[in-house]
Amino acid sequence: MQRITIPWLLDTMNALDSIRSLNVNHEISLYWYDLFNAKSLIEALFSSSVYHPHLRISRHKAYELRDMLERYSNPKNFTEGYRLTDFDIWSLKSTFEQFRTVFVAEIAALPSYLITQKENYDTERLIDSGIGLFPWDLTTKVPQSINDAMECGRCLAYEVYTACGFHTFRIVEAVLRKYWLVVSKEEVPKPGTIGFLAAELKKKALGDEKVWESLQQLSKLHRNPLTHAEVLLSRDEALGTIGMARSVMTAMLGYIPPEPSTGGQSTDL
Repeated sequence: MQRITIPWLLDTMNALDSIRSLNVNHEISLYWYDLFNAKSLIEALFSSSVYHPHLRISRHKAYELRDMLERYSNPKNFTEGYRLTDFDIWSLKSTFEQFRTVFVAEIAALPSYLITQKENYDTERLIDSGIGLFPWDLTTKVPQSINDAMECGRCLAYEVYTACGFHTFRIVEAVLRKYWLVVSKEEVPKPGTIGFLAAELKKKALGDEKVWESLQQLSKLHRNPLTHAEVLLSRDEALGTIGMARSVMTAMLGYIPPEPSTGGQSTDL
């Protein structure tokens, strides 16, 4: 997934529209900058921009226009004081209009989507900082879960709700393993699933009773159903899973000390 910059595309089209302002008998030197700018922008659009792999139908006409703009924007190709002729104007405007017709049609057919807001969550923060969905001390106490938290936010924003659920449970499992080590002083037993560890905590009366009861509910109501291939989460189910997971994680993180700093890159987002 790649973010696009709509104003840049609009600025490119505005620069190309400057071709329409050319007038017969005006000195070409008056337009050299505009023509050079239009040539540079169309070259960038079809050669190095995020759009260029998707612009195929209009590419041939774009390069025709680029070559013509390159010729007219180079002072070496014209004598001093050269004035635009009817043929010059017709050539430039005709080539531009042919390109514009094909280009606009191709842009209109590109698969573009507008991401809708989920509840009160800011869409940009979901995409760029999904860690905000979870307790603030997750980054210092269980930093290995940061990538899952970031992906969870993106999945929620892009409406991939089942994947959002999987990432959420991966975070809960990472926190639970740390919690187990703290309250039991033992190695994490296998299989190490949420349900199994919750049952072991209860059997051995380790940690907070509310934690193992919440974990058992989370496993029974949310985690176990997701193991079935036919189960797909809805938006409300994904949000509910995050909410319940956040609640039990907050309780567990209260027992877990921060990891010692390695002097490397900060995990604060």
